[in-house]
Amino acid sequence: MDAVKGILATVTGVVGPVFGSIDRVLSAVVQILTQFSVAIFVAGFVGILFAFLWFLFRYLDKKKITIPALVFTLFFLIFLSGNMLLIARDAKLRESSSQETAVQSAVASEDAESPGEVSI
Repeated sequence: MDAVKGILATVTGVVGPVFGSIDRVLSAVVQILTQFSVAIFVAGFVGILFAFLWFLFRYLDKKKITIPALVFTLFFLIFLSGNMLLIARDAKLRESSSQETAVQSAVASEDAESPGEVSI
């Protein structure tokens, strides 16, 4: 049983820091991408528009749609990631504004209840 514990401890000791570093890198990437979420959204939208037109004209011309379909899928994924980043940024902004509102209401309630006054 001690051998199994030793092996598990070794595996956990090696894998834990690896997953921790992967988490830090992905967090940094998401934070950077969140700052450019509007640009990613617009680029994806324009890309979808042009890829769809290419897709449509290629189909009407030669009935071959493999490459345009792949490009359309790529820009569609960029567009969706831009949407997700915008939603994440909006959630962070709402959370920070709700925290500011809570702090302001707490400060206002403290100011309203000064010593010597009775609030009814």
